[in-house]
Amino acid sequence: MGLGLMVLCALAVVVKLPFGPVIAALGAVLGSFVIYAGVELKRTAVAMPLFRRVAAAMARSQLDEASKILDAVTSTDTLVRRVVTTSRAAIANARGDFPGAVTAASESIALPLSKRRVWDDVLHLDARAHRAFANAALGVDIDEDVYAIRAAKNAVSSVLARAELALTIVLAKSSQTSECSEHLTKYASLILGHAHPRERAL
Repeated sequence: MGLGLMVLCALAVVVKLPFGPVIAALGAVLGSFVIYAGVELKRTAVAMPLFRRVAAAMARSQLDEASKILDAVTSTDTLVRRVVTTSRAAIANARGDFPGAVTAASESIALPLSKRRVWDDVLHLDARAHRAFANAALGVDIDEDVYAIRAAKNAVSSVLARAELALTIVLAKSSQTSECSEHLTKYASLILGHAHPRERAL
């Protein structure tokens, strides 16, 4: 459709229609947008159902099934790879494989970030939250990831909850009792409402 629009507008110049050059310029822009939108929809149509399938398997505690779904993915599209690597980080955290979670999340974070895709940013932040949680369990600094999540406009509640829970773990591990208590009081509703029970148990 986008290509056809561009061709038709080019013909407007060839046959010397009034305002032909203007029509051609607008057609080129609109045609490019239609092509771009079509590609984006195609990518999202692959990535989002994949994300939902993995999330559903994890919600049923079927971690092996979730891993099998990811193992079958062959796409090299960045958004799909973001889904795969972020999901692997989530699975690793659920299994208590914190080094594996850090590796998978770091791979996701390292992928090029598209400013035009809100979902890409959401998944990028989710990967940061999983890395922060795993690093907190390992006793590694998490400030970079927590700061990035807090400053982001696309951080969803579950991501914010995991980041604040990770910081709670850091405070608890460092024996900062009063700071830990204050932090929990401040973010209790967020953590209780949106962090996974398995994560809260840690």
